[in-house]
Amino acid sequence: MGAGPILALVIEFYLPPSASETEVAQTAEQAYRPLLHLLEDHRERAALTFAVDPALARRLVAARQSGILHGLASLVEGGSAEFAAGTRSHALLPRIPRAEVVRQIQLGDELMRELFGDAWSPQGLFPPALAYGRQVAETAAARRLRWLVLDEISLGRIGAAPTRAVHVANLDRELAFFFRSRDLSAAFLCATPRALARQLDAALDGGYGVAVVPAEKLRPQTQAMKNLEWLFGEGGPVPATLTSLLALFPERVPVEPLPASRRTTPEDLAMGIPFAAWSAPDNDVQGLLWHLAALAWTEAARLCEERPDAPETRRLRAVLDAGLHSAPFRQASHGPAFRPEAVLEAGRTLYEAVEGAGALVPESVRRQAREAHRRLVGAVDSRTPFR
Repeated sequence: MGAGPILALVIEFYLPPSASETEVAQTAEQAYRPLLHLLEDHRERAALTFAVDPALARRLVAARQSGILHGLASLVEGGSAEFAAGTRSHALLPRIPRAEVVRQIQLGDELMRELFGDAWSPQGLFPPALAYGRQVAETAAARRLRWLVLDEISLGRIGAAPTRAVHVANLDRELAFFFRSRDLSAAFLCATPRALARQLDAALDGGYGVAVVPAEKLRPQTQAMKNLEWLFGEGGPVPATLTSLLALFPERVPVEPLPASRRTTPEDLAMGIPFAAWSAPDNDVQGLLWHLAALAWTEAARLCEERPDAPETRRLRAVLDAGLHSAPFRQASHGPAFRPEAVLEAGRTLYEAVEGAGALVPESVRRQAREAHRRLVGAVDSRTPFR
């Protein structure tokens, strides 16, 4: 067992597709670049994991912010950090077919290898929204990844994240689960270093904890940035990458995590709707989005078998990949997260995935897609009468 307390910090780089190119560039200048400067200043002691959304990485290049990617790669190549794998379009993996899960992870890996070159060698997977289902673990293990990051509620309750052993899947290959602590992640953003130190000592008792922090929150003069500097100072806890925890804590405990996400509540688990933020049973807008997505991925699977080289098949596949992004499904929820324009754009994309394949898709399926899209527009309009 390693000396503790040990804090494995995961910095997540993610912005929703609704963020404009200007917002991407501003976030890069105001948050990502100062973060890189701080990490460069603490190279000797820094040890952390980067979870970079592949879709955002591509947008950073488009926004002329490729220097951010070079800075991240330099820290990884220098041994101060490691990368976690992601997915090409930030799809909610437990809600899509296994073949789509495989494709999303593979496409994400290909894109990141193209962008990061030899620095890209992820040891584990950071699923979008930390959304988990058994097929996610099986796909990660098949790709020879060593760990997954999940939310602690996948163990059934808040506060259940282990601190002295590593939980593992019951698979042919060992696959470790590292569970994000909600309390530690929240404390890192707002607690003072002294308060955070007390919380770490009490919660970890010499063991380890995992905190996930959004990179856009790490701006100059914020409490989160001060805590990051403290973490890599001489008086803070021992920083660690997730992969290093595998050797530091050799005890293994088999577990079957529950399907859940970072947004799942205990009430959601009790009601059997772990992904309610994206797929609530009483949300007709979300239901119509998923119906359109299912029509598209069913036809994509069929055409990839029957007409893999047809231009229509390639067009359907490319448009569907973009349409599977999880953000619009979340933005179709009731309450302050609702963004009608983003939802309508996602609906158009999924409809066009089906319609764009033309006569290769049966007219009955195209008719279903047209009707679902029509109903989606009406449902969104009924929620936003003054739009």
